Amino acid sequence: MPKFSAVVTTLENGFSEAYEVMVSISADQKEGQSKSLHGYPIVSGPRTIDLTDQRALQLILQSRDTYPEHAVPRDCAFQPCVAFRFTEKSVVDILVCFKCSELRYYLNGEMIWQTYFKPEELESLVKKIFPKP
Repeated sequence: MPKFSAVVTTLENGFSEAYEVMVSISADQKEGQSKSLHGYPIVSGPRTIDLTDQRALQLILQSRDTYPEHAVPRDCAFQPCVAFRFTEKSVVDILVCFKCSELRYYLNGEMIWQTYFKPEELESLVKKIFPKP
């Protein structure tokens, strides 16, 4: 469990940023696109999350209510649109797919956990962090 305790410590004490990511890019988009997060091209970010939103994000991710007990996997491919990065002594990245309600947790570049989640609260927070015109 040392990996998971490093994740919890980093979530509680770390500084966080948010990124918009996309699943794939076309050949003409590739020229200007050099950064990616775990193989997913970064569309925008990093965007610093203010302390209030950072605390709200931590509470959502740490709440048992966020994770359904008996989640039935959806028949779709993981297509994240948002990533959160927490840094303290470790780097924790959380990629979010709202299409299949799946989270993937990475610790220092290694995927260590994936789970399903209830998207309502997280989706509302993401809309606040990345407002659309």
